[in-house]
Amino acid sequence: DEGVVADLKRQENSAHAKTCFDACFDAASSKFKAGKKQDALDLWVAAFAYLDAAGPTGLRARTARCVSMAALALKSYASAKQYVELAEEMQPGTASTAYLALKLQRLAGDEPGARRAAERLALCDDVAPDYLLSASQEAEGMGCHATAIACLEKVRDGAEGSEAGRGGAGPPLHLPKILRNLVQVQMHNTGDNWGPIYDNLSRARAHFEAASAREEEPTEEEGSRAHQLQREEEWFANTAWNLGLQAKEGRQWGHVANFLGLALAFLGLLHEQPHQRLKLRLHGALHACAAVCHCSMA
Repeated sequence: DEGVVADLKRQENSAHAKTCFDACFDAASSKFKAGKKQDALDLWVAAFAYLDAAGPTGLRARTARCVSMAALALKSYASAKQYVELAEEMQPGTASTAYLALKLQRLAGDEPGARRAAERLALCDDVAPDYLLSASQEAEGMGCHATAIACLEKVRDGAEGSEAGRGGAGPPLHLPKILRNLVQVQMHNTGDNWGPIYDNLSRARAHFEAASAREEEPTEEEGSRAHQLQREEEWFANTAWNLGLQAKEGRQWGHVANFLGLALAFLGLLHEQPHQRLKLRLHGALHACAAVCHCSMA
């Protein structure tokens, strides 16, 4: 009842209003987890009504996002849009709001709106890696490669910072997977991304070399991870090799030397070195030397 809510919002009744808000919010959370989306929506709307307009903006924005999330689950796009816009108005530049807006625009079929939401998300300071990874997939699916790259670069920088903070002892496969995704998106337009691709492949090389230097006698679980790590190294080796050959076709000798040099470095990190692989490394070294000669004569 609006009259009861208004009465509870009076200063002398603020403690009662908080009790009602907490009860509605907690009940809504439980209903949502139980799959009772309509009950959750009604309760979160009630909880939002108990909040004073002059109250904490963070709590009001969070509650508005919850209303929007429940409305989105019920495909009530107009209501979801209304509350996500309220959340953005109350707490601009928040990653969770931008991510919710992105999901809403995608489900509603609003591609331009989804692009704008993905761009906002890439600029948020408080963004979680999972949000960025999901946003990069959404952006790539829409053909917005620059936005996808911006999201992945932010995840990459965060992962590298975490690794540095742990002395390089982070999960061995996390950063390579991010770099792999980033290179794959950049290769949609290799011609404009030779430099950034080389930079990300070089980061992968540095990561693998550091991991190789830390190797000890592996446990069974670590042995399984090491096998996956080798597969990642093979992917980077093959990618660098193919990029070197692609550059050779365009007679871009500097890129040939750079990428084949990286390919050789990745191949050298692989544990198994059969005769065929050694032959391939020799072949690559000869191509790289020839490319350097072309550069010196240019």
